[in-house]
Amino acid sequence: MRARLIRRAEGQLDWVCARITRYRLARRSAAGEAAFSGLGSLDFAHPRTRGLLCYMKTIIKLKELPLTLLAGATALTLAACGQAIEPASTPRSSPEPTVDAVASVESDVAQPRLVVAHEAGIQVFDVLNDGTLEPVGKFATEAQPRLTVATDDRHVFLTQGSIGLTEILDAGSYSNGHGDHFHHYFREPALRVDVIRGDRPVHVVGSHGRTAIFNDGDGSVNIFTDNGLIAGGLIIETVATNTAHHGVAVPLDQGYLVTEAPPEGSPSTVVMVGADGQELARWDNACASLHGEVTVRDTAFFGCADGVLAIDTHDQSSTFIPNPAGTDGVRVGTFYPSNASEVVVGNWGSEAFSLVNIESQTITPVVMGEPLGAGARDARGDFLVLTLDGELMGFDVHSGTETGHVDALEPFEVEPGHGSVRPSIAVVGDWAFITDKDGERIVVVNLETWEVMGSYDLAYVPTQVVATATAALVIEPHDHDHDEDHHDDHDDHDDHDDDHDH
Repeated sequence: MRARLIRRAEGQLDWVCARITRYRLARRSAAGEAAFSGLGSLDFAHPRTRGLLCYMKTIIKLKELPLTLLAGATALTLAACGQAIEPASTPRSSPEPTVDAVASVESDVAQPRLVVAHEAGIQVFDVLNDGTLEPVGKFATEAQPRLTVATDDRHVFLTQGSIGLTEILDAGSYSNGHGDHFHHYFREPALRVDVIRGDRPVHVVGSHGRTAIFNDGDGSVNIFTDNGLIAGGLIIETVATNTAHHGVAVPLDQGYLVTEAPPEGSPSTVVMVGADGQELARWDNACASLHGEVTVRDTAFFGCADGVLAIDTHDQSSTFIPNPAGTDGVRVGTFYPSNASEVVVGNWGSEAFSLVNIESQTITPVVMGEPLGAGARDARGDFLVLTLDGELMGFDVHSGTETGHVDALEPFEVEPGHGSVRPSIAVVGDWAFITDKDGERIVVVNLETWEVMGSYDLAYVPTQVVATATAALVIEPHDHDHDEDHHDDHDDHDDHDDDHDH
């Protein structure tokens, strides 16, 4: 036990030392430079330095304590830093604090992170300035997780539908907006003590600082406020729908939108429910075979067999945008949200994507010429497409014109069916990170130069990747002709990645 606790404390020390070293090398922090330029230059009042001393003293204390007192040492709090050391190898079923056990460290710049899923867990990476990756943690799960970034851009939901469980990862890096600037923080990633249970949870939707998890097995919905992820525990409200179905719920500032379906059928009705649980509005049979959802400010968009239903949640009005004439059998069933743009982008058949314009009430297909394998929005809000031949392409979402391309992967195949493993794309600034399931690696592409800069080998088949702490890294969009149809480009909305889609 003593050895485990000492290794734990030494690991914490190594982690802090690595961070200070990186800050010095990257010249991100004056305190970081001072910490390794000589003891005489150390700023002992700085929290990073105090944190380093805390871990040093903890190791000394642990080595001096009798074995019988080591259990108590796991809760040892040092006056030098006021931080507690967590027990080594704590069982995930044991009580854990829901607030930070090791205080976050403030940084001069954002520290984005990647979370990569595989069939038995996840791995967390720091994204460095040059696009390289540094592993900072890994966690096992009972089943293959599906990843969804919370509205706080810090936590990631690990949904395991086959066992009715959603776990919560604190990715440990985040930026808080403060007027015209951000404050940035980082700490070790950790699993939260809170878990969410339901009958086959599938789609997780974040909006207005809240999250809704739809449970296909019984049609119930778990709704909670994301502030509870840190503030001492989640308060989860579970509500029912009319029947079990493959549905979706959209949390609002007050209340929520939720689908209803006929017995043994696909959802076609959307209901608005107020904070008191009373029905406020209903759109009966307004969206045949509903599949796909995205929210832009106060408007929720749903993909339908014959078009897109747009509901203004503020005044409870709706608009139906029909499919273009002569496009029978093709529809929008997946949306690709963006933090940087309000242009709505959806899929469209196998070799195209669509631009949805609520003002002109049009859906405009953009043909790529090759089957789509994966899609994502970049930091400007433009659309990235990975086709089955391995080419990564960029498209301006205002004009539909190509902005760049590069051969990123070898040609690949995707098995038919919902939930099949395919490449996944996460974007951090001007870097795109693509999971290569066949090569068991992450490929790194510079979106400014459209070059493959390298890859990071994994010891598993990656099933998905998402990025956190990217809110401060939104890039101003390219200039556009404001007479074009798709010109209304504003700041972010509450969805974070394409896995929020229904």
